[in-house]
Order: sequence, then structure tokens, then C-alpha cells
Amino acid sequence: MASDPVAVVGADADRLADDIDSYTGVEVSAGAAAADADVVLASGVSALVDLVRAGTDATVLPVDAGAGVRSVPSAAADEAIADVVTGEYETATRPVLSVSVDGADPVRSLFDVTLVTTEPARISEYSVTAGPTRVAELRADGIVVATAAGSHEYAEAAGGPVLDPETDAVAVTPIAPFVTGAKRWVVPHDDVTLSVERDEGGVSLLVDGRSAGAVPHDTAVRIARTDALKLAVVEASRSFY
Repeated sequence: MASDPVAVVGADADRLADDIDSYTGVEVSAGAAAADADVVLASGVSALVDLVRAGTDATVLPVDAGAGVRSVPSAAADEAIADVVTGEYETATRPVLSVSVDGADPVRSLFDVTLVTTEPARISEYSVTAGPTRVAELRADGIVVATAAGSHEYAEAAGGPVLDPETDAVAVTPIAPFVTGAKRWVVPHDDVTLSVERDEGGVSLLVDGRSAGAVPHDTAVRIARTDALKLAVVEASRSFY
């Protein structure tokens, strides 16, 4: 393992690379060199999302990227990468989703997919389909579909469940629904479709918190598992729960 290339991307990558080099004695690259690395330390959520969108095949050690991906705190980054370099780690996987609007080129998602009214406090009507089954049609400010990795984040704040990482499913949660006692759903992640049934204001698509443009009325947003992200889990990794 010690001969495998190691890279660092994200927040403060150059400093982290220098610190890890000094701590482990292993030469560590920063930035663009991650494309050729077998192991990548991703510092921060944004760096992790970038790797997922690029379709990385590397084993990724997330740092300060949340419990959903068993990330380690930045203060433990040196010890964590040393564990990886010496083979003192386990691997875990998290599903990666493909998100496509009306057949356009897909965007890869690790955490969540959200449809939300562009103007605050405006309600639209959404439908949710899982495979051939119409699951729901509801009025709300928006709707979020979260993987297990993302179920700790915005989806949980909206009232959704935290999914066990071994669950082959996504959690579908309405945002500020127009009715009390609104349901939440856990459905297989193989084939989920969201659609704007009635547009009372602009509706935006967010993929892992990043804008992916507007979604017009009666346009399908198709979500399906495409592959998985490999994670390095070390002693300093956070518990999923």
C-alpha cells in the first residue's frame, strides 16, 4: 500500500499534503494529481462532491464531510491517512445516484436531490414515482430524495428518516407540506421519478446542494443508482449514527 499514490483535495489541500508527508514520510500530491491517485483525502463536503461528480475510482478518506460518509475530523487527518497508507483501515461503500432532467446528461449525486420553489414560501405540486408505481402527489415547498449518506443532512431537518447505510433505498421527504401529518417514504433507489405537476412559481433542482437549473412543469427528474463510492474507514472515522 505504501507505494500507491496518495492525494489530497479540497480545503487547505497544500498544507494538509505537507503535514501528511512530514507525518508519514509518504509523498502526497495535492489538487489535480488526485485524478491518478489510488487513495484521495477529500477535505470538506465540496471536495467530496467534486470527486463523485468526476466519477472517481479511488478509495476516498473524507475529512470534515459529515457522519453519513464516516468522515474524520481535520485534527486527525495525519493519523487517519497514516492508517490508510499502512493498510490499517476497512472499506465501506455509499451508493451514487444518477440524476437526469428530461433525458439530459446526468449529474452524479452522493447525498441528496431536491426540488424546491425558487421563491420562498411558494407552494407547488409534486409527484413521486418509484418504478411503475405512483407513490404520491402532494403540495409543498419542495421535496428531497436522500441516500443514506444524505439522510443525516437536509432531509433529516425536513423530518425524514435516517437510513441505515446497508439499505438499498432512498428517503423521500416533503419540505413544508401543505397538509398536517404528511407521509415520508422509503423506496428502492433503482428508479425514482420526480415531477412538477402544478407550478405556482419557479422550481429549482439542487443536486448535493448545488444548483442544477430550473425544472419546468410536467418535466421528469429521473433518479437511479449508478455505482458506488469507496470509502476508507479508520479508527478516527465518525460513527454513522
